[in-house]
Amino acid sequence: MSTQNASPTFPFSYERKCEIVNNFIEAYLSGQVKILKITIEDLKSDMTFFDSMLRMDEKLLAGMDPNNIKATNIDVMVSYYHVLHDCASMLLGWKKATDEELHSAVDFMMKQIWLNRTANRIDGEFLAVPNLKSQVKELQETAARHTSALEELKILMKAAFGSSQQQ
Repeated sequence: MSTQNASPTFPFSYERKCEIVNNFIEAYLSGQVKILKITIEDLKSDMTFFDSMLRMDEKLLAGMDPNNIKATNIDVMVSYYHVLHDCASMLLGWKKATDEELHSAVDFMMKQIWLNRTANRIDGEFLAVPNLKSQVKELQETAARHTSALEELKILMKAAFGSSQQQ
């Protein structure tokens, strides 16, 4: 198998992360993706998952003793959803944010997409959305070119047959 045409770009650029997060948010808003709710039972049975999410973002750990997270499951869950909502609010333009805050929000959302997908907490597809969009756009452009060509053909036929019928 040849890898000459493949050009992986790692780490993902900020633009690529924005594209992925944007696709995820659009798919979530349209109902193509669902995030499975985390319950208290989930916290009790799978604190490792939550621990991983929290340790990936200092913002969530602010004001909490990382060694005492298991004792504050409800606080952790509430804090997590608060930060998630904050990030989404910035990215959707509901909350003003600096460029640095937007970069942090994009990084946080990428981490959450990764962790939730890994834990099977995301139901649905969102990375196929851009392919579908580009395919629809391509079809629209092709249809427009065909329509234009047909119009030109009509004009040519009218000119050709119209002039021969008059002679």
